[in-house]
Amino acid sequence: MSYDAAREKNVEDGIKFIMSHLGLDVCESAWPREIATRGLWKLPLGRDEQDVLVRYKIANLLDCRIKAYQYTDDYLHRTNDAVSPSVLFIDIDRKDFKTTEEFESCVDRTCTNFKEMLGCQPTQLWSGNGTHFICPQYAPIFEKHKAFSGFKQPSRRFLQFEGQFLTGGMADHSHSCTVSFNNCWLRVPGSLNSKYIKFNDKGEITDIPYEAEVRIIKRWDGNRPSVEPLLTQYYIWLHAAEVNDINERIERARHSRHHHTKECNITNRIGWIDKLLDKPILNDSRKYCIWRVFAPYLINIRGLPRENAFNKISSWLDGCDSVCRLNFNVRDKINYGLNKVEQVKYLPVSRVKLERENPELYKQLRKEGIMC
Repeated sequence: MSYDAAREKNVEDGIKFIMSHLGLDVCESAWPREIATRGLWKLPLGRDEQDVLVRYKIANLLDCRIKAYQYTDDYLHRTNDAVSPSVLFIDIDRKDFKTTEEFESCVDRTCTNFKEMLGCQPTQLWSGNGTHFICPQYAPIFEKHKAFSGFKQPSRRFLQFEGQFLTGGMADHSHSCTVSFNNCWLRVPGSLNSKYIKFNDKGEITDIPYEAEVRIIKRWDGNRPSVEPLLTQYYIWLHAAEVNDINERIERARHSRHHHTKECNITNRIGWIDKLLDKPILNDSRKYCIWRVFAPYLINIRGLPRENAFNKISSWLDGCDSVCRLNFNVRDKINYGLNKVEQVKYLPVSRVKLERENPELYKQLRKEGIMC
């Protein structure tokens, strides 16, 4: 068996392995399901394992992902429906730690927490730049749970809470703070993380380092735990989050009154966001900026028509693509952000909240003088 054929066989087995975690809910079947590859999102739904493998091979087995949930946030909003957070996905990123020892210690503690708190061993993958944990679980639809029905999006937010709780707050914040049923994408074992692949000027692969391959470190033990042991802590966390949101709104209002000319002047401008619109960035925060920064700023602060807001964000992404290729569908991502703003009417992220939600982006903006 050739090296390429061996890798294709590993990806074929990897698809079956990931799918063994999915489609366990009575309301959700295994197929069809959304898939993604390098630079290509919103592909036609994968019909079955062989159909998906063919499309992964066309993409040279780069960045092969399968969506954990068949539901999208847009669908849930339109239908006023809710689903159970039945698949937990946690990302622990190596770059968030100063040493390999600290990173490995966090991974070990997380494994211990799964065992002691939920009584299970989840799947553990090497993702190319860190560790992913995947665990099917029995969880209620929190919107229908008496104790949680009064909170906003409690089913989606449970995934956010659970990831941070089991890792001691060390899960990748840029993922956990924005996690939803629409963006839980699971990497396929045997596939390649393109961030670590070397290409020539023609875009052809010239070298595949060992760390670029997604690998199974530990396999799920088949035990699908109940999340009931975590519900008390989750209830406390939700109340604390509400208090924090209230305090931040008060701080934002105070900041607006006392620092109006510095941050948001009489022409409804926020200085650092205007600067960011003229500055392309390289990392995964580009998607975050669309819905968390630009869409609410241009629509709800600047008061621009949707078409003008779309064009401004699109122009910014063109600049980003010129320095580092985008790996998502621009039109879909912008429309998603604008739709979300029009439905919920939220404001752009504050400085305080940005530092907590996306510390990597916050540090970059401070370093480059975009945010003082």
